[in-house]
Amino acid sequence: AKFIDEGRVRLGITQYLAMESLHLGSALICYRDASIEPQEDRGFCSVVVATTAGVWIGNATSVLPRDVGALTLAALAVDKVLACYKDDAQFGSLICRMLGIRGFAIVNYGPEVIVSGGDTWHLSLATINLGGSGAVLCYQERSSMCTCDILREGPLGELLLAHKTRLDDSIALAIAMTGLAFELGIVCLVDGLR
Repeated sequence: AKFIDEGRVRLGITQYLAMESLHLGSALICYRDASIEPQEDRGFCSVVVATTAGVWIGNATSVLPRDVGALTLAALAVDKVLACYKDDAQFGSLICRMLGIRGFAIVNYGPEVIVSGGDTWHLSLATINLGGSGAVLCYQERSSMCTCDILREGPLGELLLAHKTRLDDSIALAIAMTGLAFELGIVCLVDGLR
């Protein structure tokens, strides 16, 4: 980890930035570095820790695809984050994977799970209490309606797509959501059809 005394983290020419709180004083930041050549890895995540003494950032770890597009994060536990992102190299497919965190390092990451094989946008992700680690991911698919998926951690730590719901007669221009207690969440969208 390196100390940043001016409180700023420089990440090159940054696109598609997402951040999620892990526990007191730390967060995971993920981004696409557009200053790197297109044929090289450009999707990175780093752990950032802030105290009254300053800000430290862990090494950038390439855990996202080279052509990562929009991305969103949700903490499932203090040491586990769900990352969902659009992969422009796979025709905008929506992909999710689990990231394990220890200290300043991303110590493991699960396999990529394709949630939607078509072009997607307006991603929104929120942790919900499903009697274990879980999240709801909502997004707009190119040729269909707004879709929400329930994702949960399986018994072996794998990522499972538990349920898919299409919001009929809606084209999402923007989506915002939050998880609540007792397996509840709220999804709001700007509907392009109304």
